[in-house]
Order: sequence, then structure tokens, then C-alpha cells
Amino acid sequence: MPAYLVITADDFGRSAEANRRIVQAHRDGIVTAASLMVAERGAGEAAALAQGTELDVGLHVTLSDGFALEHVRPLTDAGGRFRQHPAQAGLAYWFRQGLRPLVQREVEAQFRRFSSLRQPCSHVDGHQHLHIHPVVWRAVTRCCREYGVRWVRVPFEEWRPMGRVPVSRPIEWAAIRAVGGWCRRQALSEGLRVADRVYGLVLSGQMTEERLIATLRTLQSGVSEVYAHPGVNEDELDAVCSERVRDVIRKSGLILTGFSGMP
Repeated sequence: MPAYLVITADDFGRSAEANRRIVQAHRDGIVTAASLMVAERGAGEAAALAQGTELDVGLHVTLSDGFALEHVRPLTDAGGRFRQHPAQAGLAYWFRQGLRPLVQREVEAQFRRFSSLRQPCSHVDGHQHLHIHPVVWRAVTRCCREYGVRWVRVPFEEWRPMGRVPVSRPIEWAAIRAVGGWCRRQALSEGLRVADRVYGLVLSGQMTEERLIATLRTLQSGVSEVYAHPGVNEDELDAVCSERVRDVIRKSGLILTGFSGMP
């Protein structure tokens, strides 16, 4: 079976600078997809910049560390921002029953906003992976079916740190892997497609050229997604624009593609 590779840049739309870098990562590098934060100030510009390119654009569902479309207390603060930390947001969505319908309305609003900015939506994932939260997931998959989205991200990677990682990272990885198994089964049962492996959590914020090359050399047949944040991280921008990385992809026989190019 062929080995397909999608390289996704998260946080498209976060700022004008992030937009510029992500477009550069597509034009001069190996980025084939970008995930759009539709409530951020650069969202409209990002959608416009992607027009006329081969960059796949999908929805980056945002429920923490960002702005909401539905400014409703107590889902957001007075300025319309979600809780900053994903663990705080996730616990609130689980234990505060009154937040659940607000979260689901926000997810629906973000799908509608994406549809107004760009068609089609090549994929869906989530900022800080809150889209796989059990309270959120049902709304995400329902909207995927409603809007004709085929691909949804379910993080799935081996624990393979390269150097020091934050103390909380192993706990985060274990929790996401456990919930991700349930999400994967649900997605497949509903006719959605998920990559066989998704890399980026263990090395989040640390995806240097050397680490990206090491990751690429482990890839097997099937569909692999590697996501990074070249819009806000200089090392990751350099990595996805590296000629060495491109050469490794070519020599490994990996088929670099977007979600829309998948058979």
C-alpha cells in the first residue's frame, strides 16, 4: 500500500504574520494543508490568501486559547475569549452541564463561518485537540456530515520524545490517546475518514528540521499526517521549508499530498 503524507499548518488566521508564514510554508516548503481559526482577526485574510493556491484549508475548531463567535458568558470572558488552558476548558465543559449546549452552538457557528469564508472544507481538527472532547465530538462529527467534510483529525502517535519535553506532555499524550481510540471508532462508524497516524503532539513546539526528518523516516504505508505551527514558530517554519526534509520525502517514496488529493 502506498504511503501518503499530509503536512498541516495549524492556527491559520491567527494573525497577519501567521498567515504570511503559512502561505510561505506552502509556497516554498512542504505544507499541503492549513487549519483555519475562523473567529480570529486574520481569518478573512487567510481564506483570501489561500484562493488560487493548491493549499487545502480545513476548520480548526477552537474552544480554548482564542476568540469565540458566540460571545456568551460563562462560555467566554467579557472580551469574548475562551479559557486559556485546554485542561481548564475541558474540565469546565465536562462538569458544568449548562456549558454543553453553548459549546455545541459554538461548534455549529464555526462550521457556518467557515462555509461563508471558503468552500470546500477539506478537513476538520481542533485547537489544542479539544475537538475530541466527549462533549464536543458529537457536534463535530454531526457538522462534518452536514457540511460534507470527509476527513477529521484523531491524534494517534507513538510516545517517541526527542529530547526534553514538558512535564505535562506524557499525561496529555496518554489522555488524548485514550479518548482518541473512542473517537476513531466513532468516526469510522459514521463514514468519516481518519489518518492512520497523526504526528505533532509529542514534539509540539519542538518540530525542528532534525526531528521532522527523524519522524518522516519512521512512516509506514497508509495515511500519515504531520502537523506543525510554522505560523508562530520559526524553527518549525524552517523545518517545513528545508530542502533536506524535501529530499528525505522524495527518497523515502512518500506521496506528499493534501486531504483533497487522497484516493
